[in-house]
Amino acid sequence: MVNHWPSRRGGQVESEPNRLVAANAARSFIDSVQTTNKAVKIILMGDLNDYPTDRAPQMISSVLTPMIVSKSGEFGGSSHYKSEWNILDHIMVSGNCFKKKGFSVVKNSGVIYSAPFLLTTYKDEIVPNRTYGGGKYLGGYSDHLPVSIDLQW
Repeated sequence: MVNHWPSRRGGQVESEPNRLVAANAARSFIDSVQTTNKAVKIILMGDLNDYPTDRAPQMISSVLTPMIVSKSGEFGGSSHYKSEWNILDHIMVSGNCFKKKGFSVVKNSGVIYSAPFLLTTYKDEIVPNRTYGGGKYLGGYSDHLPVSIDLQW
């Protein structure tokens, strides 16, 4: 499942209800698939625009295992905002993804990539090398760092 949940524009409190709707839809889908097929392997990933401790991601991490944690990268997050790094980009997997039958997910393999070309310095801080800053084209890649997990077949 690839998700891109609504932004935090307007503030976390004002925008949270929109992400809770998205989380509710994702959770309902996960529950319905798992009810139909107990052996199904589920991977949910995307920019959830919420931190792991926020309510919406918690709705998913209560049934799926988070693979992207602060230890997954050198800065402790995939996004930099107001001088802080945090995780907005998530990968979560169902518990049976770790079973070796068919494909499996390698435990503790979540990575936040921070190759030098993905970073720049802004106001004396290392930040993701953005494509745009407001309406100005900066020529970078993204305001988030990429995340991944390892799979085995």
